[in-house]
Amino acid sequence: MLHLFPLTHHDRPQIGFVFHYDPNLLDTIKSQSFIKYSKTYRCYYISYTPQDFAKFKSLGIPYEVHQSRDQVADNKRHETTIVNASDGAKTQNLKQRTCTKISITLQNQRLWIKMSYNTTDIQKVKSLSGASWNKRYLQWSVHATVENLDHLQSHFHHLTTEEYDRLCSMIKKITDPKIVELFKVPDLCGYICVKLRGHEIDWAYMQKTAGSRYDPEFRRWIIPEDKMVVTSIVDHYKSTGAQVNNRLFNRDTMYKKNDYNNHEKQQYLIAKYPEKHSALLKAFTDTMMRRNNAWATIKTYVPEIVKYAEYMGDKNIETLDASAINQYLSVLAGKKISVSTIHTSINAIKYYYQRVLSRGDIQIEQIARPKKGFHLPTILSANETNHLLQSLNNIKHICMLYLLYGCGLRLKELLTIQMNDIWWDRNQIMIRNGKGDKDRVVMLSQNLKQILRIHCNEYMPQMWLIEGQDRMSQYSSKSVQNVVKNALNKAGITKRVTPHTLRHCFATHLMDNGVQLPYIQALLGHKDIKTTMIYTHVTTGSATNVISPLDQLKLPFKKP
Repeated sequence: MLHLFPLTHHDRPQIGFVFHYDPNLLDTIKSQSFIKYSKTYRCYYISYTPQDFAKFKSLGIPYEVHQSRDQVADNKRHETTIVNASDGAKTQNLKQRTCTKISITLQNQRLWIKMSYNTTDIQKVKSLSGASWNKRYLQWSVHATVENLDHLQSHFHHLTTEEYDRLCSMIKKITDPKIVELFKVPDLCGYICVKLRGHEIDWAYMQKTAGSRYDPEFRRWIIPEDKMVVTSIVDHYKSTGAQVNNRLFNRDTMYKKNDYNNHEKQQYLIAKYPEKHSALLKAFTDTMMRRNNAWATIKTYVPEIVKYAEYMGDKNIETLDASAINQYLSVLAGKKISVSTIHTSINAIKYYYQRVLSRGDIQIEQIARPKKGFHLPTILSANETNHLLQSLNNIKHICMLYLLYGCGLRLKELLTIQMNDIWWDRNQIMIRNGKGDKDRVVMLSQNLKQILRIHCNEYMPQMWLIEGQDRMSQYSSKSVQNVVKNALNKAGITKRVTPHTLRHCFATHLMDNGVQLPYIQALLGHKDIKTTMIYTHVTTGSATNVISPLDQLKLPFKKP
């Protein structure tokens, strides 16, 4: 007996039917080309046409007509019989499967299958993603995905339509939860962006929100920056069980890094060295703090003054003269120490005698400094720079390197850019507290604007433009260095390149394009134009009109 019911499939009316298991009947049905099987509805069906229905009646199979599938008696038993069985060898497995006791439940983001032993069934379960056997509960479990559920249902035909739909809905809520994200982007001043995603998320509410409009480019809603509107959106979606991520900047709730005062930093720094140097370091750091020296300078000078005191031993360093200092520097020069380190040591000693002890008898001219070499910075050509930038695919990494190169930033300056520092309409970025505790303004190019739009839409930064993994604190300098290193490997560039190299490239390429030196000095934030003039030695702009004397000679062979 076949049980017929109306069915809409592929947007067309069909006639679906189910039946009790009968291998002969199943073979007859599968031998007819006009009869098809639907995995979606887990039943056989024919087209709702007089021709196909006449063919169906000519088979001579008894049937009953029902108004809907829900009225089919013993529906679950019928569904378990609709399986593939193309020959007699599979018929026996089919009979065993229909008698198999099985239960499928959802718990802890996994589907749990309890069934009697059957080799074919076990192999099927083991082929699913995340399959494992639980010895404690004597059950199989697989990852809770719709794909795994479909495979289980097509093999066992255990679940009714209602049970299947209910499990599908529960799995989608787990694997695709409802999430609402609110954030701001620099190119939309006075507006807030809202992203909706997840299974059964309420899109209609955003359509009804006053002043809202949909941005199809980034798949987000844009609403006016109004506290009442934001509150109503948050309250509504929380009431529907959605996870609301409010990425709007709030100074009171933002993660605050431990900000120690100068005396706490001083005590921590002094405690790192032997106690016999405590009085020396206390006087040394007190003077530096009074003169408002940067803590980076303090932490650089302190180790050098400790090394100097250790070398002098029991001698009272307050009474030593320039000859003793020169002797110490001679010892340093005999070691494998860079010239820069020796200069740092000289600067620390000079600071101690002139600023801390106020000894006017020790002048800088009396201390012999090692001669500095003249080293040019490593420069990438425009093609190499473009190849380096094109090797990246992570938008955050792309944004960082574009900022370093496109704005000529130092590494620390990159990491301290805040969202409010981007002046979108003026095509500028404010760099605060740069080297020497100085502010400056750098250019914001149109290409960089496009990168920032994508970056801000994807990562939704709150305070810092480049955020760390916790999405609240600053990105680490070590991570930026690793990004540059990985980009070099992908691009196949063998030059020694650091994040600061991109700053050198920025200045050199500007000079190649004819930008005057004072403008480059202002963009780089150099105090002395002599520092900027180093790029005149690597630019190609001044050498393009010079003809090499070698080009005036003839080659010893014919050109190919």
